[in-house]
Amino acid sequence: MRGDLVTVLPEVLSWRRDDALTIVFESAVLGYLSGVRRQAVYDELDRAGAEGQLAFVHTSQPPDGAHTHYGLWIRLWPEDREVVALSSFHGAWLDWLG
Repeated sequence: MRGDLVTVLPEVLSWRRDDALTIVFESAVLGYLSGVRRQAVYDELDRAGAEGQLAFVHTSQPPDGAHTHYGLWIRLWPEDREVVALSSFHGAWLDWLG
């Protein structure tokens, strides 16, 4: 995807097929957005998740609050997100949980 995430994401999500799960993957870009713009992305994902099959896979702070690695999270609407793995910031290692 190229362009402004907040303005392009709704258009990209409008191309979804009804018979397929759409996966949105994000590895670091949300950390560079302001809180307001980050919330706009979350709001768009919530809207799209209410309309059809959607999964959001992203990296964020792990549940233990550590600042030494990422948590790899997944949300499949309408469920809440859950952490599925821990990883180094640049992918040198990945530990699957569960």
